[in-house]
Amino acid sequence: MQYMGSVEFCRRLTRLLPFQSATLFSLEGCQCKNNYHGPSCEYHPDQTAIKCNLQCRNDGECRAGTKDTEYLKNFGAELNRYSNQTHRYWEHCVCPQGYFGIECEHQLEICPGGQHVCLHGSTCVNSTQGSDQHTCNCDKASTGSQLFAGKFCQYSSTDICTTSGKPGAGKATYAFCVNSGKCKSKVSNSEA
Repeated sequence: MQYMGSVEFCRRLTRLLPFQSATLFSLEGCQCKNNYHGPSCEYHPDQTAIKCNLQCRNDGECRAGTKDTEYLKNFGAELNRYSNQTHRYWEHCVCPQGYFGIECEHQLEICPGGQHVCLHGSTCVNSTQGSDQHTCNCDKASTGSQLFAGKFCQYSSTDICTTSGKPGAGKATYAFCVNSGKCKSKVSNSEA
């Protein structure tokens, strides 16, 4: 999100529902007049915009300055590792819906009601019939070589407990450790 003092002056590309935060959705910047340009109309018509060099993923757009990561703080300390606000060159990416991170490198699903999020391709599951309480199903959370676990599927695998060292099927789907854990033993990749 772009700020001037304490006043937000971005234009949203996506209509937000009341429970959604603009911090997680694509922000285009301002509609500039009189040939001024830049996300905040900060460049005079004769000025060249400073080149932003950060390689954004998933169609994110590079911007100078810090990224607003306040929305993630709503979910507690477990997501603090994702609240980095800037790359070492004071750049960040403005991410399209469904992604977040300095380079838009993480997938995100906001559960209905906005009180829970699921990361890395995991999906929201209504934990109690008729309530707004949600959990995440981490079964589909994967990068191909990593699996994920945790309340938000935020912890990446540190050891895969299959004989091949790659994610398996059946019970072997859950044969992995997170948080620097190591496997006590290995199972076959297709153990039922």
